[in-house]
Amino acid sequence: MEGGGSMTARRAVQQILLCGFMGCGKTSVGQALAFRLRWDFLDTDALIEKRTGMSIPEIFATQGEQSFRQMEQQAAAMLGKRRHTVVSTGGGFLTREQTVQALRQNGGFEAVVFLDCSFETCASRTATARWCAPTAGRGWSRSFCSASSDTGRWPT
Repeated sequence: MEGGGSMTARRAVQQILLCGFMGCGKTSVGQALAFRLRWDFLDTDALIEKRTGMSIPEIFATQGEQSFRQMEQQAAAMLGKRRHTVVSTGGGFLTREQTVQALRQNGGFEAVVFLDCSFETCASRTATARWCAPTAGRGWSRSFCSASSDTGRWPT
């Protein structure tokens, strides 16, 4: 090649997965990004709610967290095959190895973006939200957030 440069094949990103703690802005950022890119937008929690006909808190209350995490794993298997899609995940979506493996086995995601914001911001955005399944009836606390981020799991 002229000029001594090397030639590398670059493939354009076809999928973007947004992750982060609940209330960090995954859905808002995802919708804006998808609009800007003229791509599809999917929210994993909304997808699960549509498939089951129940809200996330209803799923947690009637079927339990384990069942909900299995639903996330099924969604992950389907999402890995999509192209030109921005995906907003639930706050615990990537905390289970089975869900991550389901993504990888079905194509994976070329770009995973972690959205970070302060405890205070997340807490204020979700303080009155009834959809915060893991905190339903318990409220927010720094110990809840620390336990979630330190262990990669919601405290039980």
